[in-house]
Amino acid sequence: MLIELSILLGVAAFGCRYDHSLVAKEIFAGSLLFAMGLQNSLVSIVVGSVARTTHLTGSFTDLGIETGQVLQKNTRDHAALKTRIKLRSAIIFFFMYWAMAGAYLFRHFSLHAFLIPMSLLAFTLLYDVYRIRVTGYYRLHHPFKKVL
Repeated sequence: MLIELSILLGVAAFGCRYDHSLVAKEIFAGSLLFAMGLQNSLVSIVVGSVARTTHLTGSFTDLGIETGQVLQKNTRDHAALKTRIKLRSAIIFFFMYWAMAGAYLFRHFSLHAFLIPMSLLAFTLLYDVYRIRVTGYYRLHHPFKKVL
């Protein structure tokens, strides 16, 4: 996440300095593609390769397949299929929503619009670190540990 944050910060801070040469555009686009790949791999690791967040072709295909499976009467495990359909539908919805919001924000804030996802990533990272430290503290210092 820190690498992705630094890429987005670099794009927001130095993106306006790219001239109109082909090499500069390739570096600019390449850095954004690299950040998307990092995000995709992070999400794949966290959710166990169930979902990709930077492209929709596979999500739409899987949504169609799973919807067809739910509609069949002899399909087992309808609850798991419905959960995956909800997940894919949410991914598609939020992808589309934030794509439109990103276009709107970019139009009004130019490259500084990258500061918004960067701040969301930073907040998520800091919250996660805080949550891990608090959980670790309570595991070590709580007098009534749960026994499973």
